[in-house]
Amino acid sequence: MQNKKVLLGISGGIAAYKSVSLLRSLQKEGAEVRVLCTEASLNFVGKSTWSALTQYHVGIDTWESHTSEFAHIDLARWADIFVVAPATANTMACLAHGLTPNLLSLCYLACKTPKIIVPAMNTVMLQAGPTQRALTALVKDGVKIVEPEHGLMACGEIGEGRYPSESSILEAIQQTFYQPPNGKKVLLTAGRTIEPIDPVRYISNQSSGKTALALVESFLAEGYHVEVVSGPVDIHWPAAVSLHKVRSAQEMFDACQMPFLTADVFVACAAVADFTPSLVFPTKIKGSGDLTNIPLTKNPDILAHLGQSKDQTIVVGFALETENVLANGQQKLTDKNCDLLVFNAPVASHSGFGKNQVEVGILSAQGIELDFAERSKTELASALVQLVEARL
Repeated sequence: MQNKKVLLGISGGIAAYKSVSLLRSLQKEGAEVRVLCTEASLNFVGKSTWSALTQYHVGIDTWESHTSEFAHIDLARWADIFVVAPATANTMACLAHGLTPNLLSLCYLACKTPKIIVPAMNTVMLQAGPTQRALTALVKDGVKIVEPEHGLMACGEIGEGRYPSESSILEAIQQTFYQPPNGKKVLLTAGRTIEPIDPVRYISNQSSGKTALALVESFLAEGYHVEVVSGPVDIHWPAAVSLHKVRSAQEMFDACQMPFLTADVFVACAAVADFTPSLVFPTKIKGSGDLTNIPLTKNPDILAHLGQSKDQTIVVGFALETENVLANGQQKLTDKNCDLLVFNAPVASHSGFGKNQVEVGILSAQGIELDFAERSKTELASALVQLVEARL
């Protein structure tokens, strides 16, 4: 979403307040957002809110004063995508039939860029014949509909029509910018592994999956087929991903074997536990017991095994080092037979596990490909994908 221009239409439903969070999320992803409101929507979220958040004039009335006499044309040409969220039955009827009672609908008619509509309304209104006919017409016109969810609505009823999750809307927007499939496949490990000690305790780490998600989105944006073998994570995977969920290092090792055979790229991004308990206790270890140590067994080294067995596959490793970061990274690059190695230092309070920033660099056999510095995980992902592309 970096530098993408999003025209966000707000129509008059109670769910309009949820689009404030959607706008902020789009901005955090790097998008520039401008807002068009229907007059009715201002009963739920005021013009000053949208203006303050976007730092732009908020379009409402077709004939109000604008920076241009052709605002509907200028905005339509400016946008990379037009999103209407929430979309009421009335707004969808206007859009489906080319009616232009306000600036939102005028811009929609003049806009050639991809369009996404997010319906949100009472179940009976959603299921009504006119609404369904409008939805059918919009889909026929090539508009993407983010389906409303089933749940409790503001009116107190339970059913279809609830404003969908923000993650599903963001995913639909992001998918609009994916490149057509390029025939290349990337296999990526993600998240943390869990090594059980007893039914309630385990060995693990703080990996959230955020770096892996940034990489997945960057590969998807370039048209790759993305297959992910993931331990537990704190993020939501795009629907376009082929996902295999695992828990332990051994499960991750096993799940990678077959997909690796057909992968053009393998990225070992997961934070895999090096050791696992030699014995898993069948019942909870009592605090009153006298157990003072737990024997451990070394887990299989996924990166080393696949790196040594590769043929034409580009192999990317990750290394977290607490000392001699560059020297240890170079040694790991050689030992694991990687083409590229991402090396990062101990986490700080504002970067690393669970954060959006990371102190990181990239190595190859030829030397430093990306200087060691603090940068966003999105920036890291973009740089890594470019280096992979150059090698392919």
